[in-house]
Amino acid sequence: MAHRPCRELLQIICLASEQAAVLAREFRADPTLADLLVQRKQDKCVNGAVFQDVKTLADVLIQESVRKHIAQHFPEMSEHVVGEESALFRTSTGKEHTLRVCDTREETQALLEDILCDGLEEDAGLALSKRVAVVLAEVIHAPSELHLEFPEMTATFEPAHTGVWIDPIDCTSSFVKGRCFLPTPFNPILDTDSLPAVTVLIGAFDRRTGRPLLGVVNQPFNAFAPAPIPAASFAPSRSLGATALHTESLSPPPQRAGRKISSQPTRQHSMLQSDAARWEGRLVWGVTTAAESHWGQSAPPVRVAPDLLDEKPMLVHSKKEKSDVLASLSKDYTLCPAPGAGYKMLCVIDGIAQALATSSDSTYTWDTCGPHAILLAQGAVVGQFGHEGDIQYHRGDHTRGEEKIWAHRHGLLIARTREAFDSLRSVAAQFRD
Repeated sequence: MAHRPCRELLQIICLASEQAAVLAREFRADPTLADLLVQRKQDKCVNGAVFQDVKTLADVLIQESVRKHIAQHFPEMSEHVVGEESALFRTSTGKEHTLRVCDTREETQALLEDILCDGLEEDAGLALSKRVAVVLAEVIHAPSELHLEFPEMTATFEPAHTGVWIDPIDCTSSFVKGRCFLPTPFNPILDTDSLPAVTVLIGAFDRRTGRPLLGVVNQPFNAFAPAPIPAASFAPSRSLGATALHTESLSPPPQRAGRKISSQPTRQHSMLQSDAARWEGRLVWGVTTAAESHWGQSAPPVRVAPDLLDEKPMLVHSKKEKSDVLASLSKDYTLCPAPGAGYKMLCVIDGIAQALATSSDSTYTWDTCGPHAILLAQGAVVGQFGHEGDIQYHRGDHTRGEEKIWAHRHGLLIARTREAFDSLRSVAAQFRD
């Protein structure tokens, strides 16, 4: 089988993630877009940990855009680029459409109009829906560029044996609510739904071994610039932002001992959903093979205030984690609840948290594949909370219900060092099935 440089796939996946991030920012740039396109998922929610999970047109558009982008460059992978969401979209009248990114802007616009305008009368709502379809088609088909600087690497992969997992918008509830709470040096980990917790997650894996190969975490709403966007403006942003990445090889971020519970305000800045804002994104990537590992980022994360560090490292966990599990973990860690699987893993990637623990089956392969590759490139350890085996991405658990085939049945456990991981696993052992 033909081998291709990992660098090629990494470039394509980074570009695809940034294109998805641009589209996510367009949805949030005007609240009318986000409010118009929200659709609830079926009553049987895929992720039981989400109180009110939703499905948005943005989810499906981003997923299909990434799928098409990768398949154009690696046709052998076209049947193995898989996302969280179904491309089936049901309109308000019950009509079903398979949403896809067509070959031309005009075709995509026509398909979007069929979905958005179904059942609407000739009024302002119909005109708005048509205008939204025009804007989204323009964004999806706009020429895209992303200038990245990668280190020299010799690693290769085989497209015919490579699959890709996509989570188009992780932490969908934060995306839909549109609230803006930014982390600060005094409170560097978000504890509530907020746009910075939204991530685009893309990970490639070997379909023979299930091992992660490379991954990207894109944070579309990393930094807030106060320049306002006119409320009536629907002009898409075509610039994807040329960024020189700070690349590193096998060097994790600085270790932090932890933080005290801060008396500072939890939220540095908040704004109403109806306010418009310009956002700047951030991208972190990683490549991990038997021969070499590399990782890099486009911008550094928020750093913990030095006077908040103490003897306990920080551990991120779900806000729905069991109380007895938290009680055991709290002996050695400062516990930090956080939204979104991708965001929690990003906190560990950034070195803000030193560990992550989730005892339930609320995380999925599409959540973890991309961040998992980055963590391995940094030298971190990733495994299952309630089981000794490694996490693999090529086989689902078909003994369970359809909605849980790709869930991590035994939870998720991550630590930045082997010593910390082994210690956490001994704690987790008492909660095994």
